[in-house]
Amino acid sequence: MAAALAGVSYALDFSGRLQWSRPLLPRGEAANAVARIHPHGRRERTVVLIAHIDTAQTGLMWHPAFTGLWKKQALRTGKSPSPATVPLIAFAAAALGPPRLRTAARAVLGLSLALTADVARHRPVPGANDNACAAAGLVEVVRDFAREPLERTELIAVGVGCEESGMGGTADWLRRAGAELDPETTLVVGLDQIGAGDPHVLTGEGPPLIARYREEDVALTGLPRYHAAGWTDAIMARFAGLRTVSIVGVADGGFPNYHLPTDTPDRVDWPAVDRCLGAATRIVRSWDGARD
Repeated sequence: MAAALAGVSYALDFSGRLQWSRPLLPRGEAANAVARIHPHGRRERTVVLIAHIDTAQTGLMWHPAFTGLWKKQALRTGKSPSPATVPLIAFAAAALGPPRLRTAARAVLGLSLALTADVARHRPVPGANDNACAAAGLVEVVRDFAREPLERTELIAVGVGCEESGMGGTADWLRRAGAELDPETTLVVGLDQIGAGDPHVLTGEGPPLIARYREEDVALTGLPRYHAAGWTDAIMARFAGLRTVSIVGVADGGFPNYHLPTDTPDRVDWPAVDRCLGAATRIVRSWDGARD
């Protein structure tokens, strides 16, 4: 029973749906940066642009020998597998399997814990693609719309912290500001890892618990589609009932230099950044011009 409950808690926490244990864990301080650009006319709609401003720690679990396998499957299927699936299967086996299988499952969970501890002992990576280029791009988009505001749409740009520790910055911002966002007239656009490849829109995220974006929202973008293994800040807005799209740059089936010390500015594909920001700008302008 304990293993089953732990597995359910793990799946809910990893996806951001229910993070009940966070208050029990050690805490640090973080901050969100928020900018608002009022429309030229009367406000009738809202667009929220989100990009996380923190970076990840590296570790053995992010070695290209492992992530390369995920990219190969994503190239074939358009869906990236998640490393979180293995611990979830182990939790299920520990709860429901015969004695020998339970022993093997405990060994897998012990290895998962060791890999997590390995990540915890490493320093943060440079994070040029994940996610400095999107954070910088967010600033540029704000500058453009400050010079030329939208006609009837308020633009809210949010640089959020704590994405790498479970989308905490977005969760906090939604708790504070969510009440003012009308689900019928608000569109949330996430920007994550836009420094390589071509812009794609996420159709879903996960496992272990898959979350899907609404087809009507995905169709707004006109972009190629991709299913991510992990989680982006935008999914928190989706869970909050808001219309949401998440824009990422995909190269060779995945994200280059993912959570690695090699995620440096010299490896960013700047034309790719421009393509992703151009797609986001087009989506924002289309939302402003849409008829209710």
